[in-house]
Formats: sequence, structure tokens, C-alpha cells
Amino acid sequence: MDTRARIMVIRLMDTIRKDPAYARSLGIEVGMKKQPACLMGSCPHAEGFTE
Repeated sequence: MDTRARIMVIRLMDTIRKDPAYARSLGIEVGMKKQPACLMGSCPHAEGFTE
């Protein structure tokens, strides 16, 4: 995804967060994806990693 597309997605998500009816009018549904284990800190090769 290029920079322009990322900015457009961020703006769309912000608009949807402020006005959920806008998402319904577009016919889209927003959801969260589950985080992989490595991003949650339980990856074996991530020892010593601090946030």
C-alpha cells in the first residue's frame, strides 16, 4: 500500500469513527483483526524486547 492509500484509509477510518452512519451508507462494516502472537510479546525470538 502506498503512502497516498494509507492516508486515505486513515481519513476514512477517522470519518467512520466519528459518524458510524457514514459507514452504513457506504455499505461497509469495520472490524478489528486479531493480533499475531509475535506482536503480543509471546514470540520465542522476542526475548529481551521491551516496549
